[in-house]
Amino acid sequence: MIKKILIFLFSLLLITGCSANSNITVHRPDDLSVDTISVSEVKQIIDDLDDDSITIIDVRTPGEYKEGHIKSAINLPLDNIENIDISMENKIIVYCQSGRRSNLAAIELIKLGYENVYDMGGIIDWPYDIVK
Repeated sequence: MIKKILIFLFSLLLITGCSANSNITVHRPDDLSVDTISVSEVKQIIDDLDDDSITIIDVRTPGEYKEGHIKSAINLPLDNIENIDISMENKIIVYCQSGRRSNLAAIELIKLGYENVYDMGGIIDWPYDIVK
């Protein structure tokens, strides 16, 4: 009996241990996947930014953007994301306040045909200076 319990517990441990997703890709129900990028990676990109092939988009409202945004970010609210006028070859990083709108924006950009889209999440996780 103890042997069966130990086998059950070991099997349960294997199943739950393997279910943790350490990959940075988040799979969505509609088969779209959004790559995420850490705030430290975005900070490094900003520090090294020397060309126009990377675009950082703040998808919050204009009022939220004016209250403080990440250096080099342009404001393109989620409601207007379909009006994007950026090269399809650009690497696009999106962020919002907490991460919900940026994820929706990233999904919409992928649906529009953009392939190099990364979701940073929310500016609330940004420990670095912001532009006001």
